[in-house]
Amino acid sequence: MNIFVFGDTHNCSEEDLYLASKKARDFECQTIIHTGDLADQHWGHPAFDDFQMYVFVTKQNEKIPEKLPNNWHLLREKVACIITIGGMRIYVNHYLGLRALKFKDRELLEHVDEAEIWKVNEEIMAEYGYVNYVLFGHSHHTFHHCDRGMAMLNPGEWETKKTFIIIHVGDHFAMDFRVVSLTINQVLVDK
Repeated sequence: MNIFVFGDTHNCSEEDLYLASKKARDFECQTIIHTGDLADQHWGHPAFDDFQMYVFVTKQNEKIPEKLPNNWHLLREKVACIITIGGMRIYVNHYLGLRALKFKDRELLEHVDEAEIWKVNEEIMAEYGYVNYVLFGHSHHTFHHCDRGMAMLNPGEWETKKTFIIIHVGDHFAMDFRVVSLTINQVLVDK
């Protein structure tokens, strides 16, 4: 089973949304997780009709339609931010990125030390129990950190860079970081 992860689409074009769904199909994904900052006009977009669509709701989302297609699932902080797919527990939160990375004017300065990252993971585990993946957005920069069977991942942004992650769920878990038609990084972590 494959999961397509992207986020920070903001006001991308209709063509960009269809490109995301095409990439999800290309990688044989059945599920899409959006890490937040989906523009109000894109809720329930038909480009995603063929997928289970999980979207993290951010503060900017003021006009979410009352009735969304049945395949759309809203994720909200402290309410519904844990999903289980193929036996993997996945925590999704849009704003986690600024706690895990150091930025100045949205430019990545450096990755923080492992102790600081693990502290964030410990906080998540204390509140939600063990999770296999921590997915977040907001920073517009790809990020990965794997330790103790947990992967902390940021797909970057779709609006201009077109970066995304493919999570392969099986006997082990693996993820590919991608830019449309360019592989950036591949990480493999044992269960």
